[in-house]
Amino acid sequence: EFDINTKKLKINFDEPMDSSTCDPSQLQLQSVSGGGTVVEITGGAVEPAKSRTATVTITLNEVDANNIKFATSLGTAVSNTFLSVKAAFIKDVFANPVAKIDATNGKKADSVTADTTAPELSKFSFSLHTNILTIEFTETVNAATIDVSDIKFHAKSDGQNPFKISAGPV
Repeated sequence: EFDINTKKLKINFDEPMDSSTCDPSQLQLQSVSGGGTVVEITGGAVEPAKSRTATVTITLNEVDANNIKFATSLGTAVSNTFLSVKAAFIKDVFANPVAKIDATNGKKADSVTADTTAPELSKFSFSLHTNILTIEFTETVNAATIDVSDIKFHAKSDGQNPFKISAGPV
């Protein structure tokens, strides 16, 4: 299961696993079984198992989540979400390493929840010397979809007397 909104990746195994041995950097998500668009996972938080369980849940870090969102052909549906696993990824409760899932034959996701979370403006800066406006969002955005004519500056937070930007490159 993969949900980009919560950044959670749930992996089900056929036997109980030792979540304390889990290393998310041994995973990669890919858009087709044999590769395609690939995002190598660099880290994340592994939820500790409360008992012997065959399910491991990983919360991806922000960098990995944004890389997946940027790769628009990956992680949006079951048909474009595959996982490959290195043997060092996790061990079972008897310390046996997981069977490798090679990148040439990735495992298809059982379910995928595509990105439905709207990005929010997190901060901005503007230089009167260079006339450059820098905008940062809470997640990856497609710069080609930014309409600069929708950007307005206000002298006060009351929203009165806005100055509207008329044009400029993104």
